[in-house]
Amino acid sequence: MKAIGLFIIYILGSLTINSLFGQNDSLEQPDIIDGGKAKFKIIEVQWASNVVSYSSEYSPIEKSSKQILGKPNVLPLGGQSSCAWTIKKKSSDGIEFIRVSFSTPSHPKQIAIAESYKPGAIEKITLYGKSRGEEQIVFQGEATLTSDQPRMLNIFFAEIPFEVTEAEIRLNSKKVNDFEIDAIGISTSKDTIKALINLPANVHYQAEKESLGPNINTEYDERAPVISAEGKEIFFVRKFHPINVGGEKDEDDIWYSQYTNKNWSFAINVDEPLNNKFHNFVQSISPDGNTLLLANAYIKDGSTVSVKPGASLSFKTKEGWSFPVEQRIKDFRNNSPYVNYFLSANGKYLLMAIETDEGLGGLDMYVSFRTGENTWSKPINMGPDVNTVANDYSPYLATDGTTLYYSTSGISGFGKEDIFVTRRLDDSWQRWSDPMNMGEPVNSTESDTKFSMPASGSYAYFSSDKGSVGLNDIFRILLPDTVKPQAVALLKGKIQDFESKLPLGGAIIIYKNMPDETIILKETSDTLTGAFNIYLPVGYNYTAIVKADGYVDGKQTLDLTSIYNFSIIEQQPILMVRKKSFKNLKGKLNDKLTDNYLKNAKVSVSTDSLGKNIVAVTYSNENGEFEFTLEDLENDQLFLVVEKENYEQSVFELEETFFETDMAFDFALTPEIKQDQVIEFHNIYFGFGSAEVTDTATIVLDRIVKVMNENATIEIELSGHTDSKSGTAFNQQLSQKRAENAKAYIVSKGIPTERIVAVGYGETRLRNHCADGVDCTDEEHAVNRRIEVKILKM
Repeated sequence: MKAIGLFIIYILGSLTINSLFGQNDSLEQPDIIDGGKAKFKIIEVQWASNVVSYSSEYSPIEKSSKQILGKPNVLPLGGQSSCAWTIKKKSSDGIEFIRVSFSTPSHPKQIAIAESYKPGAIEKITLYGKSRGEEQIVFQGEATLTSDQPRMLNIFFAEIPFEVTEAEIRLNSKKVNDFEIDAIGISTSKDTIKALINLPANVHYQAEKESLGPNINTEYDERAPVISAEGKEIFFVRKFHPINVGGEKDEDDIWYSQYTNKNWSFAINVDEPLNNKFHNFVQSISPDGNTLLLANAYIKDGSTVSVKPGASLSFKTKEGWSFPVEQRIKDFRNNSPYVNYFLSANGKYLLMAIETDEGLGGLDMYVSFRTGENTWSKPINMGPDVNTVANDYSPYLATDGTTLYYSTSGISGFGKEDIFVTRRLDDSWQRWSDPMNMGEPVNSTESDTKFSMPASGSYAYFSSDKGSVGLNDIFRILLPDTVKPQAVALLKGKIQDFESKLPLGGAIIIYKNMPDETIILKETSDTLTGAFNIYLPVGYNYTAIVKADGYVDGKQTLDLTSIYNFSIIEQQPILMVRKKSFKNLKGKLNDKLTDNYLKNAKVSVSTDSLGKNIVAVTYSNENGEFEFTLEDLENDQLFLVVEKENYEQSVFELEETFFETDMAFDFALTPEIKQDQVIEFHNIYFGFGSAEVTDTATIVLDRIVKVMNENATIEIELSGHTDSKSGTAFNQQLSQKRAENAKAYIVSKGIPTERIVAVGYGETRLRNHCADGVDCTDEEHAVNRRIEVKILKM
């Protein structure tokens, strides 16, 4: 994988690390960072986009001529790599060449050649224009091995008088053996082109990595940690331990520890059936902790257990973990002895790193989709945005379903393999954001793989031999926000039969994002317990539709707009009513005083007026609306019971006429009046720029009069508020006049003037962002035009 075309580099002193979140053509950054101590400039670089001709290539895939295209992905570290171009065999005279083109003609002032291995072979560089005869030699010299250190060869020259479209480099393979070229770029800038590591903007790890302690880490080799969603359980591999099932010659066994009382318990070998004398390791764990994805397919023949290539699932039972069940993947094959798998949090996607004849080279990442119980579709390559000609493996898909962490040696990094993060851009699984290096200390000069995190995305768990007590140990590190996945909420719920309260398994739960009703996910309740655990992105409103054979569709709303970080939400069971003869009831709730809609009010149907024998429950939506589909309870008398915090409970007797129409009936709740309470009125209307009380406004003001007559000791502040459309002084005067006129009307109805204080606040207390100079809709401005009543004294 190489990004081809225009590339913008930010040069920061002599650093070789890119400070971009991505590598886009039009990023804007300040000229000075770090308090003015360091300056950087923008360099537009065109990396070669097409190979025109070449003397030879090592192979059609590894070290092919195409590997020279796009930005460097071997430098700055350098070294031999399948992601750089080299020749198959020397020419008779030792002269090799490669000619490339650039997507946009330009007048460059420099050319940069990424000599990633054995630098010094270049003897001549020539630039070409669009027309015949337009060519200029910009470098000519004698080839000589300068050193074993890789380098970016920067050649500067006067601005080329013609538009450059192609470049050719000639090399001498007799004088410098085994050279490798990573990339070729040109620029109109005189500032030096450098090879950069693509790091997220402002990535900074505020804490050092921390060991999981002696109960997990020993003098033996601990690797490949897999942490549970809640961060309370961990599975990992311990190599060649004496109590491994196959003894001290058993290379890989699964071990387990639990986090209790702020410490990890003493790790234990999980034993059979998960462990045997072969390679055993957990790849992922389901959100509820009840399912493990294991590498290899476990085969049982009598008392003999063997394994074959593939993947398996094991399920937690009362007796322990079940014998692993083979997952049948259509047309599965793997040309490599190495493999990785990962099961998505929703259980629908099986990611794997395998090598196939159709791949880009080495291990590539693929995705397979669940087609049935223990069956999966033919794997689909996840594309060149994340796969390279090198090994791309160890995929970890975060609980948001879009953020992917993986290891590769095919992108510029700090060591042999680094961990990168990217985000899925659509449902094709082919389009991904530009992968970003996770940075140090997650990545080191060695191989960094096997990344895991809890659902919160707060910590990364990994193995390393740096700072270990023996070989590799398990560590964790607090992640900065720039590399965390999107925040989600873990929703724990159950589906139950309304009458028996028994679990209802196999029910389909559909979550829709409101108000556009986009389907976010579908989940199925557990066949035994009726439970479900799902992840939803925070910051949105959702509606859940529950479907089960023989039952009326259930419905439940969920408001996550005020949640910003990972949260665990325990929901009340969703009760499902069996299909019989039904009645329909629709209604709308409002505040009796302000006439505002009431959302999230509990609405129950009861067979008694005290609300003790509840037969159905729902909650009003953001527009105060609710809807019931009720079983026909023959001649039972029904009551509607409405409850909401800070409101008096209301009970309405339901007559048959309520069920004989599709019309929504209005029900009003009386608010509890308390001292220091502020009540907003958005329906006391005035003419634009006017303070005259309208006939419509008097209807609402009459309600305030009624409350003050019923509560003879109440004293109130009557405050006027405007939007920011007009001038500040005008709005202040207008709001004061409106408050005084509203007060005058109330006084005219017999309320003593000393019980009311009229205050105008103008635009000083806006309810939203619509201040001066902000472009807002009429609806957004309307939120700020209001009369408020504050209870000063009861």
